[in-house]
Amino acid sequence: MFLYIKVILSLIAMFPLGLFAKNKVLIVADAGYEPYSYEKEGKPSGLYYELLKVIFARMADFEIEIHTMPWKRALNELKINKAFAIYPPYERPIERPWIHYSDKILEEHISLFCRKDNPYAKKKKWPDDFKDILVAKNSGFIMGDNFEKAVKSGYIKTDEGALTSLQNLQKIKKKYADCYVNDELSIKIALFQNSLNEDLTENEKIVKVIDLVTEPTFLGYVKNKSLFPYEEKFIAQFNYQLKLLKTSGELEKIYNNFITNSLTKRK
Repeated sequence: MFLYIKVILSLIAMFPLGLFAKNKVLIVADAGYEPYSYEKEGKPSGLYYELLKVIFARMADFEIEIHTMPWKRALNELKINKAFAIYPPYERPIERPWIHYSDKILEEHISLFCRKDNPYAKKKKWPDDFKDILVAKNSGFIMGDNFEKAVKSGYIKTDEGALTSLQNLQKIKKKYADCYVNDELSIKIALFQNSLNEDLTENEKIVKVIDLVTEPTFLGYVKNKSLFPYEEKFIAQFNYQLKLLKTSGELEKIYNNFITNSLTKRK
């Protein structure tokens, strides 16, 4: 017995301790993008967290820590190599060349919402019908070529002073901006949970006007082997577990359960 223990200890001594240690991985996430990614009581929450925590729990070689923060700061943490990965970015290779992408997680539908009594609520052709509109959007978000080209040309104006869907919808309700652009589901759930339309007349309610684009979402990550030598292994395992989650139907089940639970008003 003593000889057996001695042999085991001798074998362990032959290898560096780091060989058996899990790779510690820091992932940053948006703290203000309900219902997809946000902070609740100091902890990460949202649809992406519900999906990704299942995947991360099955990646046994890694010790994964998630920090939520404002989106612009999260992007910068990746840019300066303080964090390895981020969720849930859209693919923006020109604007953010330092970010690489996993396989697709979900798709989001980017839409424009306005009060019914706003003149732009009756418009349908983008961007021709929307000259000089003031659109609220979450700080740091990039809403696709269709939208950003109109902004850069000066054809439309944006207000990026707010961090969350709720803050921006309140701007629309109070007529501080004409319309709000973001993911359709995010806006609809924020409207419902916060009862934003309940004290408005039928002609004042905030409604969807047009769809602008469909955006796939990913886990974004940094390619820097000197700082993150586990990068290839991590992404390979992540993509594998993501595929299993989709093919088994588990991803769809988590998604549907989350949306059902979200469609209840906050007390």
